Parts: sequence; C-alpha cells; structure tokens
Amino acid sequence: MCEFTLFFYGTLRAAEIRSAVLGYDLPTGQLTDAVLENYQVRRVEGALYPLLVPAAGEKAVGLLATSLDRLAIQMLDQFEGNHYNRSALQVYTAAGFVEADVYLPDDTLLAAESWDFDRWYKHDMTAFLQQDFRQEGVRPPSD
Repeated sequence: MCEFTLFFYGTLRAAEIRSAVLGYDLPTGQLTDAVLENYQVRRVEGALYPLLVPAAGEKAVGLLATSLDRLAIQMLDQFEGNHYNRSALQVYTAAGFVEADVYLPDDTLLAAESWDFDRWYKHDMTAFLQQDFRQEGVRPPSD
C-alpha cells in the first residue's frame, strides 16, 4: 500500500473542508502541526483561498497529514484544481524535518495580501464554501 504525506497550509487546515473533500475527516493521529520555512501564505487575487509564495525568512504554518492513501490523494488533487501541483518539500515538525508534498501554485495565480487562517475561518469560510468550493476543483479566481 502506497502512503502519502501532505502539508496543508490553507483551507484544508479546517476539518470542515477536509470532510467536504474526502467525505470524512482525518483522525487526529494523522495530523501534526508543521511549518514550512521560507514561504508565506497569501490570498489568491480574486478568490477566498490562499497560495504559497517563496519568502526568505518567513514561515507558513500548517498541518502535516500522514498515511494518506491514493484515493485520498486523488480527491485532494481534484479539489486543488488545475492551478496547483504537488511538490516535495521539507517541512518542520516537533520531531524534526519531514519530506511532504505541498500544493504550489502555477504562474497563472496572482498573490494578494497575507492570508490568515484564523481570520478566514471566522469570517470567510462560509463564503468560500458558497463561492469557491467545488469537488471538481476550486473555482478559478475572478478577473
């Protein structure tokens, strides 16, 4: 059995979004706090979801999801859509550095202001679910 490890830095940090994508939430034993160094989480221009941009000295806070099977990866890839690709990077956890796949944007997505998970969760998650969420891939940004 092939297992995957992913770093969630955006909307997939929310249990509600993981459940909507996968049909279930991941057990807490599969989720660990993690940090990706030298990247910043920014909002995608024209959307309510984020992207990562390289930024020396910055840190992207997120969750490390382990022991994901191929079906979960297929559903997560579909949700992320055509403008994100998985790339293997080193993320830091309390146990040290771990290699994990991270969804990085292609060149068509533009970065806006810094994106804060807690603010998004409290103020924008409902709008995200209504406007941007699609099982077949998040809505591409508005022009």
